Amino acid sequence: MPISHQTITDSGQWRAVKCSCGGCPRDWTPLPRPEEVPAITEEILEGAVPLSGRNALRELLQRSGPQTADWEQQIPRALGTVAASVLAWLRGGCDDAQLIIAVRAMRDKAWRDVVMSLLAPEAFPRHEASNEHFDCRPHFARIDAQLHHGPPLPGYRQMQWSMIDTLPAIPRHHQAPVLTLIAANSWGHGGGADATLACEQALLREPDYTMARLITAAVTNAVPARPPEWLSA
Repeated sequence: MPISHQTITDSGQWRAVKCSCGGCPRDWTPLPRPEEVPAITEEILEGAVPLSGRNALRELLQRSGPQTADWEQQIPRALGTVAASVLAWLRGGCDDAQLIIAVRAMRDKAWRDVVMSLLAPEAFPRHEASNEHFDCRPHFARIDAQLHHGPPLPGYRQMQWSMIDTLPAIPRHHQAPVLTLIAANSWGHGGGADATLACEQALLREPDYTMARLITAAVTNAVPARPPEWLSA
């Protein structure tokens, strides 16, 4: 993806003078450790291909699927079923029924908090996770045990494309949470341009979708996805 950046480094710190992604710091910031920087060579060897530009990514994010009766079904009450569906979706191996459950779970505010507590407990505390059907907290240990016996989640870029590849099967009015998750995934790994485009598409579908608006503001103001160590200590 074409980018335009101008940065300055000095005494182990850096800042951006010109930034096209919206995610680079304007104030002096410590240089990241090598292990924190994605290895682009490894990604290319794994099959990652740069897109020709922002419009190419925008076209991929604009795709949607037909509305069918299956998309209006109730979410199963079983946390294990919901979790398995979400993980299959992120791993890129879900069937139609699992895709519907995963997306509907992300769309339901109560289930969304539970799902995010499963995937990112450091950001979404599990002691606060519950939903309108039942208290989910006693089930997390069992779900974690099942996850340890299954294949690990893919890297963030593979996970990103697993979500993007399913957009043509998801009705447009169900896509805002998915696009916002794509944006959050990009923002969390320094992909400001990707995050901006995904939020743009989410807000075209639901202009008042709060999470998409928050991520858009964060990227625009170059807010880091991860707080500095001194702030999180």
